[in-house]
Amino acid sequence: MSSVPLIFKQYLTYGELGALLRCTLPFSLKLLWSPFVEIYHFKSFGRRKSWVIPTQLAMCAVFIYLKDNIETLLVEKHVNFTTAILTFLVVTMTCQDIAVDSWAVEMLHPANSSYGSSSQSMGITLGAFVSSSVFIALNSPEFCQQWVYGAWWYVKVASPPAVDGEGLPEPVLTLQGFIFMWACFQAAVTAYIALCVPEVPRARQGEEGEDADGAIDETQVTLSQTFAIFRDVVSNKNLQIWFLFKLGTAAAQSIYDNVGGVYLTSDLGYDRENHAFAGVVTKPVDIALSFVIGYMASERPLRLLATNMLVGILTSTYAVLYMMAYFPPKEEQDHLTFLHVTLVDFLAKSNSTFAFVADFALIQMVTDKRLSGIHVTCLATVSNQASFFHKLYIFRLIDSFGIFIP
Repeated sequence: MSSVPLIFKQYLTYGELGALLRCTLPFSLKLLWSPFVEIYHFKSFGRRKSWVIPTQLAMCAVFIYLKDNIETLLVEKHVNFTTAILTFLVVTMTCQDIAVDSWAVEMLHPANSSYGSSSQSMGITLGAFVSSSVFIALNSPEFCQQWVYGAWWYVKVASPPAVDGEGLPEPVLTLQGFIFMWACFQAAVTAYIALCVPEVPRARQGEEGEDADGAIDETQVTLSQTFAIFRDVVSNKNLQIWFLFKLGTAAAQSIYDNVGGVYLTSDLGYDRENHAFAGVVTKPVDIALSFVIGYMASERPLRLLATNMLVGILTSTYAVLYMMAYFPPKEEQDHLTFLHVTLVDFLAKSNSTFAFVADFALIQMVTDKRLSGIHVTCLATVSNQASFFHKLYIFRLIDSFGIFIP
């Protein structure tokens, strides 16, 4: 999601990129199958591990297939087939996501619930940082030649790198090698969870299907009862108002969030390696913010989130209407241009981190612990759907009119 649009924009139109990124639709629909994840499991293996382990192994299998084929598929414009593969991958991820979110709610004390979102945000931010800024930099022959192969420590300890037909060195990381490396890493983590991480069930003390804190024994809840609870959650008027609020604020930020980086590097001539290097500089601050925001969101996450939304709208509007409209040609770009882009991008990305942590702190605060899987998934889906909806049309509009309509 981070690197593919930047790398393959030279082969694909904005409309084709938009079609490719529609593979994220299952994140917005996962509440439809959350009751099944909530109810069905192998009791001896663990309620959450029954879903986490097989789904992560299935993802590893898809990654192994993609490592040898994704470049060919996209260069030859097999967009629909690639989207189908990625959609299957995302469906698998959503099942894992439902189980992990529920597991987090169950293992944390209510007083520490906001730190669950901090932990998730730090992991997601670090993963996105490695797969975007770090990968794009180390996948660039020019960046590797200047910052890796030309560095004094490399010259002293390593042999000269191989070069291609144009005289440029081979990059440190290839897309194929990168995908395979992380597939192996995920397989190792999955094995560790399966063998070394116990899933301790909550103690059951009541005779009527409830324990001391009022939680329902999910093994006694039927699928029809689960769907009835799900229907009750979705029909809540506060949740409907929340969805409209999220939909409107996401619309105001959708152009820069979805297309900003691709437009800067492909249409405006901004150096892709500089864009990646800016992430290397700012991402550690972003990760640290996740923990700070978790502390700030522990009491009044909704007010914090609303303030953050206002900042995000102003930042995204400035980025599109001023920064991109008056962006200098490639030959006139200098250090001030780099600082300008880095600052705006940092504000936009840190704002996304801010929103994620505050959003999930709020969700974990109001989640009904009796059936945490359904409630967490339903509330999270509202946020995901509000952001995803704009991907359905924004790429096609830009293909037709450009970012600035004449």
